[in-house]
Amino acid sequence: MTLMVLGVAFPAFFLSPMIDVQREFANHWAALSLVSPTLNQALDPGVVAAIKTHPAVARTIPVRELGMSIIVPPFSDRALFVYGVSEADLQYLMDLYGLKLAEGRLPRPHTNEIILSQPMATNRGLRVGGQVGRPVNFRDSMPTEMTVVGILAVPDLWLGFASAEFLQSHERYASLPVGYLVAPAEGRKAELDAWLEQNVRSNQVAVTTQGGRLLKASQEGRRMRLLLAGVESIIAIVAAVALAVLNYIFFAQRQDEFGVLHAVGYSRRWLILRLIKETAAVVAAAWLLGALLCILVLIFVQASLYAPKGLTLDLLNGGAWLFTVPIPIVVILVNALAMAWALARLDPVALVERR
Repeated sequence: MTLMVLGVAFPAFFLSPMIDVQREFANHWAALSLVSPTLNQALDPGVVAAIKTHPAVARTIPVRELGMSIIVPPFSDRALFVYGVSEADLQYLMDLYGLKLAEGRLPRPHTNEIILSQPMATNRGLRVGGQVGRPVNFRDSMPTEMTVVGILAVPDLWLGFASAEFLQSHERYASLPVGYLVAPAEGRKAELDAWLEQNVRSNQVAVTTQGGRLLKASQEGRRMRLLLAGVESIIAIVAAVALAVLNYIFFAQRQDEFGVLHAVGYSRRWLILRLIKETAAVVAAAWLLGALLCILVLIFVQASLYAPKGLTLDLLNGGAWLFTVPIPIVVILVNALAMAWALARLDPVALVERR
């Protein structure tokens, strides 16, 4: 029982950052939205003009996107964007998010310099002076090396910025399509996102909003939970079959005891309730032991695997613990049914006469 609890709870916790991090990645979309071409071509000028003149739009910022690979243990990686923005727009974004430099400085225009938030830098083990892009890391969608010159003191935003002037003038970046970060007028973010989703999104235009990102994360989480539920169902079935066999042996060894108790006046209902209490006590102790072992293992995994990548395991994740509940329920239920069936066939008089 302990091993079953550990075997179900640990994978649920171990894989949860793959979903939780998607919600963290969506944090910076609480203040901005992104409109970008789905193909390697320019946005339609009419679409751009409609966005710029919409009353819910406070500012549009032209950007080029550079993909940077982020490691998500145990065996996943995701591409996040470093946005190429002008010097003036970078200062606007710094003020919008309330960003401060933890170390280093801002990128200078026309240089291959970038700044990263603390989570992104931690994930890749980068400090000021470190480099990303190819050939440093071939998973990065950057055809040249980019040098980190600053780290942003922000614990919950995954983003970075590069010089738009450099990207525009460099032959290997100039052909990148231009998208637009869209800042809403005060108090009109929800209105802006709804309009972008309904009127701007198309086969040629991609729209990124916080709501869309969170919806995608929820869908991925649902698929993973269904997978874990399938695995747990198999474990529960195996537990039920194994327990039925053990209960048969258990009853065979104690049938004289049950027969005498029944013969002296204890009802079958009392005997079944007594067995359920015994089983529940053992199951509760096993669940607590399994939970304790799981927490100890998870603390070690957090310190050795996730923390160095800027990620956190949520030990209070109720969803992960709920996956362990059906197993003790199945164990108790199968035990009660097996004992009820065995006691219904028990002849206490025959047992006493044999004794």
